[in-house]
Amino acid sequence: MAWIKLDHNVPRHPKIAGLSDRAFRWWITGLCYASEFLTDGALPPVFIATVPRKAWEELIGADLWYVDEPGRMLIHDYLKHQTSKAKIEAERRRTADRRTAGTTAGATAGRTAKKPRPEDRRQKTEAVHPQTPSDEGAPLRVRREHRDQARAILKARLGYCQHDPQCLNQVICLDLIAHELAQKAKAS
Repeated sequence: MAWIKLDHNVPRHPKIAGLSDRAFRWWITGLCYASEFLTDGALPPVFIATVPRKAWEELIGADLWYVDEPGRMLIHDYLKHQTSKAKIEAERRRTADRRTAGTTAGATAGRTAKKPRPEDRRQKTEAVHPQTPSDEGAPLRVRREHRDQARAILKARLGYCQHDPQCLNQVICLDLIAHELAQKAKAS
């Protein structure tokens, strides 16, 4: 994903302060277009056709855009303030190389590691829900089989949680059901 960079003083800059709201909006839209499609500040005829004539005339008059060739415009000093296509592509290649190197070498630490999905985070031996203490005050062991049974119970309910059919956090409900199953197993 590419980003545009704006200095915090942009609204007070003499070139920008005199712009109408419409021209300012189209200037930002042009920056976003150039960044998204990695044009290095070139605005093609396809984009320019969408810009109202008064807005682009105002931007040319303020020396923010200029005509490069008929129908194509360039954003003034785009590469001075924004990241070039070459740098963005090089960074994307480095990121892709790090990811492939990390997965092949087994080194999935830091920013290249994928976050595990909630169902992959379960512990093999025990898990304790913070709001479900046992009767004796010590945490109750919730084994993997309790979690699997709880998952089956939730699936049987068509994915609805025990306390509320519109619950968005089924992980807590899963833990509560697994805790109940562990209590029943301990009692018997």
